[in-house]
Amino acid sequence: MTSKAERVEAKRQQHAADEHELDLFLNAPHHPAGSPASCNSDAALTAENDAAAASESTDEVPPRGSTDTGALLPGLVILKGFLSPQQQKELVNDSRRMGMGEGGFYKPTYASGAKCRLHQMCLGRHWNVKSEKYEDRRSNHDNAPVPALPESWKVHAQRSLDAARGIDPQVMGSCKQMTPDICVVNFYKKAGRNGMHIDKDESNEAMVMGSPVISFSIGCAAEFAYIDHYPEPHEAVPIVRLESGDALVFGGPARNVVHALTRVYNNTQPAWLRMRSGRLNLTFREYKPSELLIAQYLMPSRLRRMWNVLLLFEFIISYNTLADNACFSDVYCHEYGNHLDTGKLLLVEKIYPEGEVMVLLVRAMLLQQKKVMCVVELATPFNL
Repeated sequence: MTSKAERVEAKRQQHAADEHELDLFLNAPHHPAGSPASCNSDAALTAENDAAAASESTDEVPPRGSTDTGALLPGLVILKGFLSPQQQKELVNDSRRMGMGEGGFYKPTYASGAKCRLHQMCLGRHWNVKSEKYEDRRSNHDNAPVPALPESWKVHAQRSLDAARGIDPQVMGSCKQMTPDICVVNFYKKAGRNGMHIDKDESNEAMVMGSPVISFSIGCAAEFAYIDHYPEPHEAVPIVRLESGDALVFGGPARNVVHALTRVYNNTQPAWLRMRSGRLNLTFREYKPSELLIAQYLMPSRLRRMWNVLLLFEFIISYNTLADNACFSDVYCHEYGNHLDTGKLLLVEKIYPEGEVMVLLVRAMLLQQKKVMCVVELATPFNL
């Protein structure tokens, strides 16, 4: 008789290949080319799906959810059944193809050593769960290059954004447009979860402007909890049921919504997806809003400790009534200040030493292009 430890180890070995790789489909048995079974691969795959589903726990029946499309909070919109069955199949096929290749699905591990309760693949930029930063290669696992975000996926994301904006324009925040350049693809099995958190790791500009996040749900039904603040231990949190094909968009006043995936209903994926039990989640973001311009200005090191520094620079600004050589006494600094005049928006992201100079990064929103020369007074003291 084997011990519990031996049984656990045997099960781990049996599923070792699934530790850092994930095939979204249940694979049909291999048959030689030209054999009857190989000529009927769809039927074989369906039979394999049925057998695997029968071997799992009893199908769960989720409570009936709302079929209504609408705003859950200001800036948070749900689009029920947004993706057609064909579009869902295409997204699953794309996810499987990329997920089985270089830079595909893996199981992230936190800096603490704890493993995420999901499989993940990042497109466009890689999200490093250990450093909590975006990067060009998957340095926390295998240093693989990051797969590109398919153009067809961007089209679906833009369509959902347009639909959500038609319901609640606040989802856009102060952005005039949004072009996603990141997609985090997560696959949650029955025990998959994601605790209460805020999606806050894009650029400072994206967060300040409320650049929207777009989320697609494919596969099993799941419960999504959301609230506009971190809840107290016994505070009730609203929950919405997300089903295959639903889209969720949040931005503007809801950009910092606290949310979580609290449950996945096993074996509730549509049969026509021919997908293993689980929830596939595609989350689109834009790292840096596309209408922002970035300019670098060099400041002599002797000025580093000056408090009220006058800087003369040239840039494109949105405020169409601004006079040439205007002087601002109120400049918003993300790290040090607390004043924001949306009519004269300047975001000083950071001032940091680089050799013998200071590099000042200035972000200017574009509404109407007007080239001006301005003197900007940094009224806030900086301890550099």
